[in-house]
Amino acid sequence: MKEKKTNPVLLLLTWAGKDKYWLILSVLLSFFSGLFMMIPYFRIYQLMDGIFMGTY
Repeated sequence: MKEKKTNPVLLLLTWAGKDKYWLILSVLLSFFSGLFMMIPYFRIYQLMDGIFMGTY
């Protein structure tokens, strides 16, 4: 007999109970934090590209 697989995200939200909104907020803030950490690297790349191409 096949066992029904539970969704791990729904299980985690169930465990969080009434504080699930804080959990969702922390995941979103973590995502944006990772995204914003890449901005300096991208800007340095643009600066170096401009210097090597002679447009900066």
